[in-house]
Amino acid sequence: PLPAPPAPAPLATMGRSGTLKRITSAIKSVQADFTVDGRTCVFSGRGTMLPPPDMDPAFAAKLWGRVEDAAVCAQYKLGMGLPGRSWQRGVGEVDFNSLQHLKDDPEHFCDKYEEALMPLFSGAACVPLKSEETGSVVGVLCCFLARSIENPTEYMENTYLHAYLVATARAVQAQIRSEQARAEWEEARTDFKQRKSAAARRRWKKAAFLAKTGLLKRSSDVVEQQAKANIDPSALAIWFKEYCKKWGGLHARPPPRVDLATAVFVFVGCFISLSALSLMHKWGSELKGKEYPFFLGSFGALSTLIFGSPQSPYAQPRMVIISHVIAVSIAILVDYITNEDFAIPLLPQWFSNSFVPSISITVLAILGFTHPPAAACAIIYIADQHGAIKSQGWLFVMIPSVAGCCLIIFCGLVINNLSPARTYPLFW
Repeated sequence: PLPAPPAPAPLATMGRSGTLKRITSAIKSVQADFTVDGRTCVFSGRGTMLPPPDMDPAFAAKLWGRVEDAAVCAQYKLGMGLPGRSWQRGVGEVDFNSLQHLKDDPEHFCDKYEEALMPLFSGAACVPLKSEETGSVVGVLCCFLARSIENPTEYMENTYLHAYLVATARAVQAQIRSEQARAEWEEARTDFKQRKSAAARRRWKKAAFLAKTGLLKRSSDVVEQQAKANIDPSALAIWFKEYCKKWGGLHARPPPRVDLATAVFVFVGCFISLSALSLMHKWGSELKGKEYPFFLGSFGALSTLIFGSPQSPYAQPRMVIISHVIAVSIAILVDYITNEDFAIPLLPQWFSNSFVPSISITVLAILGFTHPPAAACAIIYIADQHGAIKSQGWLFVMIPSVAGCCLIIFCGLVINNLSPARTYPLFW
């Protein structure tokens, strides 16, 4: 399921013949193809897959074609996607990921490329390739684990596998330099014999370079596991054993810590947005002569998402605004049959306090607008005991809920995009 390192013999032969020239130029060319301003990885999408023996070759080719179509011309910012995460970890670090874990992780945004990989593979191992001149990452070698592996997490934790992948990455880097040197030698020979025109020579050089220095991926895959055996008397015990195994977790790696520069952007963004909300809370209270609820606890959670994890799907403007409108509207409607000020209460207050966030979260999940701070905002409304919040009625949907969200989103647009390593939002 993992690629074998390139054969070293051609490298040794070419090294003795003295044709490994302009290695620095070759690495710079690789970096120019795979990075833009050192912060964007452009994925060519080329790779190879050996069809599993128990899979129809035509079906395997169709699935792999979907992977290539999704990967062509894909771009990844630093820290985004499988290549971007490996890029962020740096040289010498192998980034192991369970594809199912990434799919279930609400903080990870799966693009079309990763979704195309999931029917074929169960895990991914990404190794950064570095430039010998600058020491910076210029490419990422992606290897994928076949679904036939029963315990992919344990398989990927093997220390020997880690060393093997690092050595493979070095071999790939050497092979890239070797192929580039060979292409230059062939070009020089062609120039000497004057057998091709300059335009044809440039086209051939470009085609050879793109074919030899793409992100190399070789993998094998098998079809989905066979159907489970018929239930027998020990089926319950087997199920319980598997259930208890899940409590041990997938042993996935936690997200990396941010650097000092990113931490500064997080602090500045949270401080400015929450300070603005606090001032509005103060001015509104002074204007009305009583406490005016503009500074809500859910805005702290929203600031954490937008400034602490701006690449999370939950932090995107569409998810933020629509989810708050839906969740708060549900809280107000339920309050009509709970609050004694309207009619005979049909639901007790203690029941509504748990029912409102539960139904809000469920509705948001069904509609595809899951957003944790929105459920918190619904709790703030339904659990209000002093009347300062419930007295606003439907106005609470717009002020402070949507208005506060828009203010924090605006601060996120201004401050997050000042960082060269961040782009906000992912989608509107």
